[in-house]
Amino acid sequence: MVRASEFSDNADALNSLITRLSGHPKRSLYLIFIGEGATGVPGLSKVTLADLFADVGPTDIFVHAQAEGDADPGLPPTLLRGLLDQNIRSVRQFTSDGAEWPYRLGETGERKVLFVFPGPIFPINMGSHQRAVNMMLALIAHGCDLTVVLSGPSYAARMAALPPLSLLACKTDHYPNRKDLFARWRVQAETKLLDLGRAVGATRAPRRESFGQRVRLRNSVASLRCLKRHEIDSFDVVFVNYAWLLPNVLRRHPRRPPIVCDTHDVQFVRSFSDEAILPDPIRTWQFRRAQRQELRLLGRADLVLAISERDQSVLVKHLPEEKVVLASSSFEHALAPVRLPPAVRPLRFGFFGTRMEANELALADVLTRWWPAIGRWSPESRLFIAGSICGGTSLRQHGYLDDTIEPVGFVPTVAGFYQTVDVLLSPVHMAGGMNFKNAEAIAAGVTLITNGLGAEALGLGEDLRVAETEGDVLAHLQQIETDPQAELARRQRLQDRLMERYRTDPAIERILSAAPA
Repeated sequence: MVRASEFSDNADALNSLITRLSGHPKRSLYLIFIGEGATGVPGLSKVTLADLFADVGPTDIFVHAQAEGDADPGLPPTLLRGLLDQNIRSVRQFTSDGAEWPYRLGETGERKVLFVFPGPIFPINMGSHQRAVNMMLALIAHGCDLTVVLSGPSYAARMAALPPLSLLACKTDHYPNRKDLFARWRVQAETKLLDLGRAVGATRAPRRESFGQRVRLRNSVASLRCLKRHEIDSFDVVFVNYAWLLPNVLRRHPRRPPIVCDTHDVQFVRSFSDEAILPDPIRTWQFRRAQRQELRLLGRADLVLAISERDQSVLVKHLPEEKVVLASSSFEHALAPVRLPPAVRPLRFGFFGTRMEANELALADVLTRWWPAIGRWSPESRLFIAGSICGGTSLRQHGYLDDTIEPVGFVPTVAGFYQTVDVLLSPVHMAGGMNFKNAEAIAAGVTLITNGLGAEALGLGEDLRVAETEGDVLAHLQQIETDPQAELARRQRLQDRLMERYRTDPAIERILSAAPA
């Protein structure tokens, strides 16, 4: 990547360097000009960014600098957004005389934000990763310098996340997901007691990590040592992802800058679904205890970000209203033109998700109720299932021998998957948080069929196609087939409403207003 203003001053040297690099037999070289004024390089054909990202995608990025060791002022937002979706292995800077060094993002000096996340963030294969990236991009757009602290399941996973993260953060640090011995023993003892209760019929509570267990396991000595390497008082804002990461941040220093907690999904709100499906005295006691603990931690944060209006309405019942901020995620990364539905059958259906309990429940519902009815209506249709959910139990139990179901597994980009399907089947069975794939489908111009809980989470009104029964699903499909123009207009209205409603700017402005001047 070369800024057009720098290319004219170093044209001969850059031409020579690029010509030499492009001659490598196992390397495809793409030259991106940033800004206006460059005419191109002889021997390199012109492509658009869409062409570049639709291909295999760049894996190694080189950004030109005027002098060796210079920090980069940052890449344009549109280019940056596209690059972050790629499988980036390294990011380096170079000069026209061939010097190279690891990419370093320059500081603006306006606001300093410590951003703490309990995972590697990259690759962006989960909704929480997508939200974290959106928040970082929004903070950068408002002139913030980011220091990112992350963790990961292995050293290799943490190292793989650092190159793309260097495009966003001025500084990065990481710690292992190593759990403290005493905390691990305590959680194991609690789990064995729960197993014993289920064995004797005293409870039907699921074997799942509770909020309290997550607090004990994730606030390890390793995370505290990592936080101690950073002077928290030197930051204008501390941005913590998930309530269960707050304890180590809160104990780090009593005199601290404003702490913002992005809930992602409020754990006790998600547990409402369990209470409705599986009423149980022991489970109810666990739920109430975890709810009190979560609210106590959230109460110690200065601002609490709710991902949806539904979560916000629940939180304001327990926390001061001025403390709870609606922070909707932006879905510009998935935005695509709305396409006219196919004139004739068969339609191509899709399901997308990671391997987690909520997605297992949703896929089981689709495979046991919705898909058999669709198969009778349109036997030639196919259901494409993407994401790590392909390795879960629902697909093995309910769709393993069905030739109309095609597991595609990992997909390079979510937007690319949505371009291959006409209808996304995506019911929601656990309350709380935000179902990213449903919102991304609307942004991508795809027909979404969800259930009442999914429609409630989106909050986009009557244009949503809501189905509770197989008959509802078939009625929607018949409407699409009968009047494709009306379906096109309906999806366009939904997309416009989504892009207007889900923006991060108001929340970021509220966060920065809480920071000391």
